[in-house]
Order: sequence, then structure tokens, then C-alpha cells
Amino acid sequence: MPTQREYYQPLAAAYIRGKLHAIASGEYPELFEPELEALSDDELARLVKLAQMHELRLHRFKCFIALPTSRLCTQVALSV
Repeated sequence: MPTQREYYQPLAAAYIRGKLHAIASGEYPELFEPELEALSDDELARLVKLAQMHELRLHRFKCFIALPTSRLCTQVALSV
């Protein structure tokens, strides 16, 4: 399961708070009431875990790292 470091946390947190506000804000007011910028890294991580529990699709907020083999394939393809 992906960890919170694999996501662009502020963007994911804004999305999560928007989607889950109606169903989770009463249980987790410390995550939904403060300004987004005021949340700590631990609170952002809790939001990501909460989203995973509610099966929100967070794939659009994942950080992607180019693999060395894909860079090599791209360089070979461009040189042809």
C-alpha cells in the first residue's frame, strides 16, 4: 500500500477534505476544521490514510519517478 510520501500531500489533502467533509468531518474535526496550511505532516498523512480507508482514488496525486530503463528506452527511441 502506498505511503503518504508517495503523494503530493497538499493537493491530495484538499481533494480528500472536499470529498469526505460531509461524512468524516464530525469524527475528525482536527483534520477538517483548520486551514489546510496549518496541518502538520502527520495530519496530512492521517488524511491520506482516511482516504484509503474510504477507498478514494488518489492515483492522480501520486508522485511519479522516472525509472532508469524508461529513460534509456526514450533515449534509444529518440535517436532512431
